[in-house]
Amino acid sequence: MVGEPGLPTLSKGAVVFSQLSDGLLEAHPTPPERIVVRRHNAMGAHAPLARVELAGDEVPATVGELREKLYALFAISRRQRVDLFFWGKRLDDDATSLLDCRISTNSELTLATSARTRAELALLREASALRRVRICSNKVVSFTIGNVSRETTVAELRRAVHAHLHAPLSYLAIESWKPDADSLVFHRGDQLVKEGGGGGGKKAKGGVRMHNLHNRTVGGVAAPEQSLVECRVELADTALFYAGQAMADEQTLSELNVLHDDLVFLDIKRPPPFDPQPTAAPAKADKKAANGKGPKKT
Repeated sequence: MVGEPGLPTLSKGAVVFSQLSDGLLEAHPTPPERIVVRRHNAMGAHAPLARVELAGDEVPATVGELREKLYALFAISRRQRVDLFFWGKRLDDDATSLLDCRISTNSELTLATSARTRAELALLREASALRRVRICSNKVVSFTIGNVSRETTVAELRRAVHAHLHAPLSYLAIESWKPDADSLVFHRGDQLVKEGGGGGGKKAKGGVRMHNLHNRTVGGVAAPEQSLVECRVELADTALFYAGQAMADEQTLSELNVLHDDLVFLDIKRPPPFDPQPTAAPAKADKKAANGKGPKKT
């Protein structure tokens, strides 16, 4: 298709935002206070997280800082390359500030991932010493484990993960709770922890003061024993997976080619469900049978 002089030529299926953006976007004097990032290749509505919103101090200053934050927020493995786009233009220079990219408040960016090549993985492995891994699970909130190295065994990593799950002890919601304005809102499956760690927790107007780790809110829980269950996990009930493969206890992280700040999946059994019904007492033995007197024979 032939375009008019001075205008970009449109080919079938082409997007020309990257060619027009320099003329359409204006430079803004202040850094953005709120941005939205959508994951382009998220698997539809059933994806665990397809959109994140950053506001205030959460908005990083540079493209590189934003890329690092999105690795954690979207739980993306370091084996994947994260590409950021704004108005169709790829943001390649990590040192460039968001302001220089003409990203303003309420701007929306697109994130896309692609697999790194073996050569890229080898370079990445040589460039960064293994010091930390990220633990992701569909049962508890993601967290990081530091002080690891290439010589760390999977058994040692599992013990560190087990210790983290109990320091401090957290709780899982077994039912949703929609309380009054002074209490904490949480939903079934949310993970909560008492403010100040273990013990009885600080008292608040709505009850025991707790943190909801899923949405980072704080509030009171009037009767935690009725809607929460302790997240106690036995070491034997944990299993770790990397790149889709089970990790054997005797293997080292070097043998598994784990990268620095890479993603390890944690599989654990759920805590026993809360049973509001009391355990039924054993049936009393028949009084006649206890006396050795059975029914009369006919």
